[in-house]
Amino acid sequence: MGETEAKPTVSVVVPVYNLETCVTYCVKSLAAQTYENCEFILVDDGSSDGTPALLDELTSGDERFRVFHEMNHGPARARNFGVEVATGELVTFVDGDDFVHSGYVEKLVAAYKGSGKGMVVGRPTMVRFEEEKSDSILEADPSFSESHSVFDTISQKQVIEYACYENRVFPSACSCLALRDQYLNTPFPDGLAYEDVYIYCSYISEHSSLGLLNQRLYGYVMRENSVVNRKRAQVKQAHDFVTAINKFCSDARRISPDSVSAIAYFEAHHLCQLHDLCMVVEDNPAEAGKIDLEARARLRELVPITKGDIHVSRAQQLRFDLLAWHPKIYECAFGLYRLLKKGF
Repeated sequence: MGETEAKPTVSVVVPVYNLETCVTYCVKSLAAQTYENCEFILVDDGSSDGTPALLDELTSGDERFRVFHEMNHGPARARNFGVEVATGELVTFVDGDDFVHSGYVEKLVAAYKGSGKGMVVGRPTMVRFEEEKSDSILEADPSFSESHSVFDTISQKQVIEYACYENRVFPSACSCLALRDQYLNTPFPDGLAYEDVYIYCSYISEHSSLGLLNQRLYGYVMRENSVVNRKRAQVKQAHDFVTAINKFCSDARRISPDSVSAIAYFEAHHLCQLHDLCMVVEDNPAEAGKIDLEARARLRELVPITKGDIHVSRAQQLRFDLLAWHPKIYECAFGLYRLLKKGF
């Protein structure tokens, strides 16, 4: 086996937009990667703050980094652009406000080669913005060393259900590794927010089984005013979210028709997030109100299914019940919860 075959080149694509306050720890975590044969493609999506200059400064002198300053077209086009200019055989994505363990790429490659599967999905861990962004916080997670094996082999049905419950995997482009050709042949939907939720099942459907990385090496950072925690939004984002939810559920039912409860939970959970989004739409609150009414009507149809699901906690079931039938009480209860949790 030649050197190229032994250590395939991995391109890490990182879309970045107005992340001056948090992109530093992402870049530093990439610079610390132990895998030698990789490149880091940072796509500045037309940032209007100090991000462009900061990216140039942080990556100066490190030939592994390639920084591209583009016009603002959204994360989908930024991802697609990164894939197009990538030189690696394999591609993984990291969001510019997240961070990864120093062994992130190395372990993904080991799982990819060891499993013999065309795609490996990772196991992120959620980290509050105020917490430390380093290897130690990932290694401290008990599940980091829960398995002696680097990976497991899982079926399409398993990965769909894991993604629906956000157990082991998230429905995200991040913390995955696949051939660059996969992303070239099936690009992210240009101009659509929640692009990775929209297309997630399309990628899963291309593989009869996948590798699951057992260690949590990706830190998914929860911060205020991120895409899923906005304090102000436009109605287009709400429409895009509906489109992404519907596409994911439709594809998931086609791939795994027996996963009724898991898909119902996914839809109910995301309809709650859609409601929260609709409450902060500024440009067309009347249209957002219509979207919310339809979402709550659909939630009432899903509640009987989620009530019989042992994977749904009592707290989540209460959330679904309140929003479906008593939205004013929901707003009071979860408004207080979000306040106590600083927005999360």
